[in-house]
Amino acid sequence: MRGALFFFAALVLVSCAKSPEQFELNGNAQGTTFSIKYHGTSATDLSKEVAASLNEIDESLSLWRPDSFISRLNARTDSMIGIPGDDKHFLNNFKRSKIIFYESAGAFDPSVYPLVKAWGFGAIAPDSEETPNVDSLKKAHSIGGFNVILGEVGAEDILILPAGMQLDFNAIAQGYSVDVVAELLEKNGISDYLVEIGGELRASGKRLDGKTWNVGIDRPVEGERSLIREVEVKNESLATSGNYRKALIRDGKRYSHTIDPISGYPVTHNLLSATVVTKDCASADAYATVCMVLGTEKAMEFAKKKNLEVYLISEENGAFKETGTGRFSQ
Repeated sequence: MRGALFFFAALVLVSCAKSPEQFELNGNAQGTTFSIKYHGTSATDLSKEVAASLNEIDESLSLWRPDSFISRLNARTDSMIGIPGDDKHFLNNFKRSKIIFYESAGAFDPSVYPLVKAWGFGAIAPDSEETPNVDSLKKAHSIGGFNVILGEVGAEDILILPAGMQLDFNAIAQGYSVDVVAELLEKNGISDYLVEIGGELRASGKRLDGKTWNVGIDRPVEGERSLIREVEVKNESLATSGNYRKALIRDGKRYSHTIDPISGYPVTHNLLSATVVTKDCASADAYATVCMVLGTEKAMEFAKKKNLEVYLISEENGAFKETGTGRFSQ
């Protein structure tokens, strides 16, 4: 009799169990595309919540929106500006960026925006295809250095910036956006997901078929979309930065979009692509930029010092050279 009762209970549990349902959200945000896959027995359609979160980040950090906080900060006329009390996104990016700025000895520098614009890589297309003149570059370079003070006046957070300094968190905000969406999923009880925005991604748990999430790293060839390597991503984030797609021609010469904040000029080394794996995607995104500024040799030194897992692709004698740490060391 006890056996019959147990068998009946097992049948009830099986018959009442709900099969995991997978959702896939795709769209455009932050000037790029996103793809979000998640599943679970309690999973629901979170497209509205995801859209609201991405829009909230844009309202804070988008350089393409004149009404965003960062656009208003960059258009200010004095040296002090108050941060809206509900703008956690700006504060989160500012504080993390400040840490990586010091860790990288200035290789990661959000105050590089005047130089980005001077070279023609800003949100607004340049008026000229000529190389910026030396005086304009010197002026843009002189107001860099992320010498920004975060303080308080009463209950309000404020920033004090040198005159003319403008900020750009594009080298960390996309990865940060991935983290925000991932945390939204987790708050809704979802532990199996893959969140990707513009190539930066974070994965947790397993795919619907029970396998580990597998992602590809692009071959660094302009005008071509093919994979050079596939990687298993297990409860971690991956971000890639490269010099091979975004470039401008100035006076007949090709310039990389990666600006070295120290020299004020686009980088000239042979590192084509840097992929970084960390727990959170904001850090992976920022560290990938650090690697692209430093070049292969210094990037490897930085990675080993910070115990980072990196995968670097450089060009030597017309061929790709792959260098890395951790799973990428072989």
